[in-house]
Amino acid sequence: MKLLNRIRGLFTNSTFRNPADWFWKSTMIGSRSDSGIVVNSDKAMTLAWVWQAVNTISNDIARLPVLLYDKRDPDDRIRAKTHPGYALLKRAPNPYMSPKTLLSVLMKNALLSGNGIAWIQRDGRGAPIGLYPLPPENVNLEVINNEPIYVVQFPYQEKSEKVALNFRDVIHIKNLTNNGYWGYDTISYARNSIGLGLATEQHGNRFFKNNARPSVVLETDGTIDKERADNLLASWNEMHAGSNNAYKTALLAGGMKAKVMSINNDNAQWLDSRKFQRQEVASWFNIPPHKLGDSSKTSFSSLEAENRSYADMTLMNWIVEIEQQLDNKLLTARQRQRDQYNFEFLTAGLLRADLITRYQSYQIGISSEFLSPNEVRKLENMPNREGGDSYQNPNTKSSNVEVEEAVEDEVAEEVEEDNGLENALRKLVDDRVARMMRIENNKVSRASQKDENFVNWMDNFYKDLKTTFIESLNPCVDTIRAAGFHADELDESVGKYLEESCERLLEVAGTATFENFESAIADELANWDVRKQQLIDSIIGSK
Repeated sequence: MKLLNRIRGLFTNSTFRNPADWFWKSTMIGSRSDSGIVVNSDKAMTLAWVWQAVNTISNDIARLPVLLYDKRDPDDRIRAKTHPGYALLKRAPNPYMSPKTLLSVLMKNALLSGNGIAWIQRDGRGAPIGLYPLPPENVNLEVINNEPIYVVQFPYQEKSEKVALNFRDVIHIKNLTNNGYWGYDTISYARNSIGLGLATEQHGNRFFKNNARPSVVLETDGTIDKERADNLLASWNEMHAGSNNAYKTALLAGGMKAKVMSINNDNAQWLDSRKFQRQEVASWFNIPPHKLGDSSKTSFSSLEAENRSYADMTLMNWIVEIEQQLDNKLLTARQRQRDQYNFEFLTAGLLRADLITRYQSYQIGISSEFLSPNEVRKLENMPNREGGDSYQNPNTKSSNVEVEEAVEDEVAEEVEEDNGLENALRKLVDDRVARMMRIENNKVSRASQKDENFVNWMDNFYKDLKTTFIESLNPCVDTIRAAGFHADELDESVGKYLEESCERLLEVAGTATFENFESAIADELANWDVRKQQLIDSIIGSK
């Protein structure tokens, strides 16, 4: 108790009264990689792929709302708006930042150093009233009798102050850990991969500084002294080195000859090396390579599977860790014992791209009578509806007429209240159609730049595209029909659209000249927005 009282007494000093003093930048020493480059968190973030990986994961987590639910009514989902922890994650964790910023900082630190740490400010009653991120490089963890104590060193004007924090007053988001107390430092373990990436980048900078041209050797049959050689070399570099001096005319005298050296294997393999380093960074952060700009091994059919895997295997692991930390640290022992509240991310946003699959799963669950409408609504973070607890297949006739009529009335009421149902379905189709049209436009645009036999290429392309187009839109049609709306056969709608695409491009190809062929194709593609809406209208109809 004496130690605990001493820790609480520290909360009244000037450092804790002015949390703005905490936000300072410390110097991280880092560790040297095998490539000879010292790698720390700041240095690692100068590598574009590390920046992109950290930024993508951090923002994907931070943009998700975090809500606190009251679980006293197990049959309904009630937001615990009166609990002091609710406002911290919903409105503002402290006067200086938004919840998104706080989560982004914690995730950035957890991804790079393995530990995202925040101090919980409490009032006199112990209720949480503020959350402040701490730089993990300035936190030392001491374990006394299996209880962690966080020793934080704060710079404070002309002196440095150390403060001990009880583990109950610290949110600690950990990466992979071997002891449960402290997460592995990702950058330290990945220093060779990142260091090699930085070294490759430095090599490229040096190469392109010389205008991406190989070295030049100046030769002469005669002999020259060192002074004249130095002057000649300095003069040549001044005139011809660097991109600003590229392609200047060279003037040689006195029997001098310029011999261009061939590009060595190191320069020839530079791009391949960069691709490999990008893939390694993706592996360290468990993120699909296409999110780092490498789509070489990603097809349209595999894109959704990769995104689902990323959401399930990467983001959800972090989300569960954060939720459990919030439950453990922002709820009282009594609340935890009674299992009264729980923090929860609204993860539906992670699966928006897979909305169709989710709704189809719900439909199967309700039809198979192992899910009720209210259980589905709970999964979507929606409140219960009267009459939604019955397990009944809506596609079969019920022997219980009263129940059947009640369900029909509920469905009719929901449709009437949700005037945006048709718009939602149209948005569903719009997303898929827009994605396929982007693929179509990009392929056609690239082919117009490099394929000499554009007409033959186009014929083969559109034959294959029709199959892919229909496969992509089939789930949309199933969902539209399940919602009670009319949907035309895709073979007819898609076939008509693609046939028109071919005809328009053939017309352009037949009239354009060689000089303006590429621009003529681009102009035609730019006018296809209205065709997208026509295709959507042909797919989905009214009830």
